[in-house]
Amino acid sequence: MFQKSLSYIIAALAFIMSLSAIAQINIIPIGARKVYLEEPLSQGRVLSIVEDDRGLIWVGTLDGLNSYDGYNVEVFRHVSSDSTSISNNTINSLCTDDSSKIWIGTENGLNVLDPINKTFKAYFEDDKDFVKKNANQITKVLVGDSGYIWLATAGAGMVRFDPENGRREYISLDIDKSNIYNNIIEHFDIDAYGNIWFTNSAGEIGMINKEHTKIRFIKIEGRKSERKIGYVHSVLINSVGKVLFTLTGKYNGLYYYDKARDLVVENRDFNDNLYNDNYWAQITTLGYLLEDLHGNLWIASVFNGIFKYSDDGTTIYYPDYVLDKQGDEHFAGPGIKCLYLSRSNVLWIGSNGYGLSSVNDFNFKFNTISKGDFAPGFEVKSVRAIFEDTTYLWVGGYFGLARIDKVTNSITTYLSGSSIYKIYPVKDDYDFLYIATEGDGLYKYKKSSGYYTKDFYSSPEGVWEGLNVFDINQQGDSTLWIGRDSGLEKLSLKTKTSQKIELNSIQNRFLNNSFSVLSSLIDKQDDVWIGTLKSGLWLYDRQKNKLVQKELKLIGQTVQPVRINSISQDSKGNYWLCTGNGLYFSDDMNAKFKVFTMETGLPNDFVYACLEDGQGNFWISTNNGLSNYNPSNASFTNYFTNSGLKSNEFNAGAYFKSDDGTLYFGGINGLMYFKPKYLSNNHKEYPIVITKILVDDNIIIPVEKTTASYKIKLGEFDDNLNIEFAYLSFLGKKQNEYEYRILSSNSKWIKLGQANRIVIEKPRHGKEKYEIRARTRNSMWNKKTVVLEVEKMPHPWQTWYFWLFIVAFVAFLVFAYIKRRLYKIKAEKRKLESLVKERTKKLRISNERLIRSNATKHRLFSIIAHDLRSPLNSLLGFTSLIHAQSGLYSEEEIKQFIATIYTSSKNLNNLLDNLLAWSRLQMDKIRPNFRKAVVDDIIKANLMFLDGNISEKELKINHYGLSGVLAYVDIDLLSLIIRNIVSNAIKFTPYNGEITIRTTLVDDYICISIKDNGRGMDEKTLELLFSDENNFTNVGTNKERGTGLGLVLCNDFIKLIKGKIEVKSTLGLGSEFLVYVPKST
Repeated sequence: MFQKSLSYIIAALAFIMSLSAIAQINIIPIGARKVYLEEPLSQGRVLSIVEDDRGLIWVGTLDGLNSYDGYNVEVFRHVSSDSTSISNNTINSLCTDDSSKIWIGTENGLNVLDPINKTFKAYFEDDKDFVKKNANQITKVLVGDSGYIWLATAGAGMVRFDPENGRREYISLDIDKSNIYNNIIEHFDIDAYGNIWFTNSAGEIGMINKEHTKIRFIKIEGRKSERKIGYVHSVLINSVGKVLFTLTGKYNGLYYYDKARDLVVENRDFNDNLYNDNYWAQITTLGYLLEDLHGNLWIASVFNGIFKYSDDGTTIYYPDYVLDKQGDEHFAGPGIKCLYLSRSNVLWIGSNGYGLSSVNDFNFKFNTISKGDFAPGFEVKSVRAIFEDTTYLWVGGYFGLARIDKVTNSITTYLSGSSIYKIYPVKDDYDFLYIATEGDGLYKYKKSSGYYTKDFYSSPEGVWEGLNVFDINQQGDSTLWIGRDSGLEKLSLKTKTSQKIELNSIQNRFLNNSFSVLSSLIDKQDDVWIGTLKSGLWLYDRQKNKLVQKELKLIGQTVQPVRINSISQDSKGNYWLCTGNGLYFSDDMNAKFKVFTMETGLPNDFVYACLEDGQGNFWISTNNGLSNYNPSNASFTNYFTNSGLKSNEFNAGAYFKSDDGTLYFGGINGLMYFKPKYLSNNHKEYPIVITKILVDDNIIIPVEKTTASYKIKLGEFDDNLNIEFAYLSFLGKKQNEYEYRILSSNSKWIKLGQANRIVIEKPRHGKEKYEIRARTRNSMWNKKTVVLEVEKMPHPWQTWYFWLFIVAFVAFLVFAYIKRRLYKIKAEKRKLESLVKERTKKLRISNERLIRSNATKHRLFSIIAHDLRSPLNSLLGFTSLIHAQSGLYSEEEIKQFIATIYTSSKNLNNLLDNLLAWSRLQMDKIRPNFRKAVVDDIIKANLMFLDGNISEKELKINHYGLSGVLAYVDIDLLSLIIRNIVSNAIKFTPYNGEITIRTTLVDDYICISIKDNGRGMDEKTLELLFSDENNFTNVGTNKERGTGLGLVLCNDFIKLIKGKIEVKSTLGLGSEFLVYVPKST
């Protein structure tokens, strides 16, 4: 490889005509490495930049103050109705003090900002004389010793401001009354002794002593009588006390104060390297000065990039270079107004109208060469082919073939205008190369003379229609394989003849005319593998002299590769297939392949090439970045333009590994090369901060316990917590990854991916700690984390005392319930016992009644059986005689028969009525139907019903009624009672006897007296007269027989109609029944 240090190669290539003049300047373009904000600033002209204690970047512009966390830009402007807003929108200067506050110099007033609460406090000069001198127009702010704030003004000179009491001490520089620009201070700095070094608009450099009693102006070397130097862009006192200036105008370049000579002196170590045509634009526009922690000086060229200058005289130039720029103008970067180097070594570049950008890391890992990139003679625009021999590096692509001399670094272009796709050595002749082109076939190129020819072999006429050659590979000493856009060609190096290799499968023969070969591999088994543009992987069959398509066995993947960009075999014999849909890996072509994609860590699924380095790792070029795969831990580390790549997009065929381990990759913006063993891959950590906390869409400010620990309190009704945070790598949103865990519950880390927020719905009450950590993509997780403690007030029902009250209250309710239940149980028990007693009594009574009823039933059924049979027999006997022997009997006898039949029928009917009434009574189906009725009418109706019985015995009925007297009774039941008692009187009254029926009023009753002069009853019969146990019936005076039910029914029915019955009787004298029924009101 190159004999000079890699860090100096590009400079030598760029300035080969003036090596002696600029040997100490290394040129590294940073245009592709710059990261721009994804959101615009409030205005594009950046006047000042500062970093707060948390790592957020604050940017002052011509129209507003901005804060930036790598994700969002927050803008602060003056609001006339808000006293806590900034006093003016033009931000000239920013600086921080020891209490983490930011001091801001504006066009109208001094402001101090609390970056946590984001509130401003403004300080104004009220004295009219000083106001007229623009004392409130502050051009620069600097924090000095003892907490004083030093201000440069645009007319009132220097000011020392005491923030404790608001007092101002003015130091007027109005020495020359004729010069109105003396008090317009542009820049200043304070040295370790307290002296103030300043520059003003008059082009003067001055110093104010620490007592502020003396002001003197410093002259420049070579102009003893003149102190007006020109325009001084910047003043800086470095870490060793050296006072540095950048000048333009009469004097240009970097200058410093020589204390021994008391003069401003030119820094010739730096300036002399720039005094040539190549850097004239840069040295005449030097501006902002900045010192890093290592003592290196960073100098911005207002229009043409940045210089890094070290004490040992080493100078690196970082032009803001943009590729594809035509002509001699190589710079498209805007003017640089200011620089700022953060604690994470991120360089912030404030432009003059084009916003803010940053370069994250200046430890450049990759070397690049591209067209127009300070590399005269390099005309290759998009690199497609790379090869290195012992003397030259050969690079092919669009616009020809570049030859770079490894000793002199000179670049020569050949085949200008051609598109080179493959450079391959002629193995038996070092002086020759095979050159494959797009559209112009295959060349054999002679290095020593630059002569090239196409006529070095013959092929069958008409075989090759396409002239696009993408791949060349030699097998042994006799065979050269040539991949074309129309198929595979096999060239015999001995006979100089070639043939087209046909496809084996009949169904694939239609591919013969559209079979583009992109890549090939002759493996350690001497098998020939072919990768195609659209037809996958093929194997050359030696016996058949044909190509056989190979279908891969895949692990967890069903997609066969279609486009094979390259095929390689590593030092262990493993196969790597770089395809359009991932990287395929296997230890054997017949074994299963594992597929690597973006899901497993690759930056892109479109993979061009894979090279193994000396450490056993693999470098993979893709359509979006370069990736390093470490097989030992199966991890990917990805690199992009912000890592130093010229472009994220590489090309097929553009890869090469040299004998000394240097890896080359080509892309759309030129060549990139590096030695993996020298790559610094140190893990770099950045701060992680909480940027915003929303509670139910309201922003709250956390209490900062430490730099990385915060605390917030939530009310019991706060149900939505949104925590936003930022990893301050400033590499872009897609380069940061996050995860979090809940410390209080010892939970595992929860992956968030690129999302920089946590949304917690309905946080639990009490205290919970959320720990958040971050990393850049494919790197280790940061050791430093940020912790947010969330304390949520509980609802009343979530407190211990609430539940204590609930437990006590429930216990009381349970106690009261149990006590009441026991009381009710005892009451129920008493009631139940009483009810049991009552029911037992009723059951006993019912049982007794049932016993009596059963006995009565037996008695009654026996009576009924006897009494029912007698009238039926009579009916049957007499009707049979009449029916069968009617002619044998006289008319008189037949009449007697009929009278007997009539009497038997009436007795039978009466019996049935009583039986029916008794059965209804037993089944409790008789419900009295009370209504008003005339008692005498009821008596008369029943007498008419019994008229036949009365006439038969020629009885006299005496009826003495009460005309119109109404009773409140059931007419049917009363009729049954009267009919039974009158029937009973008829039965026991002799022929020609007398029955007297009389109705009278007795209190609230109507008394019905039914009296006969019949047989009468003794006392024993009277006692059993209404009893169910009375199981006999007496025969009447005319041998009539009764049912034995009549008087029993009368006794029961009279009770139903709320009346009563009494009996008076004397044996031999007759009986009297007294029936009392309610009188109608």
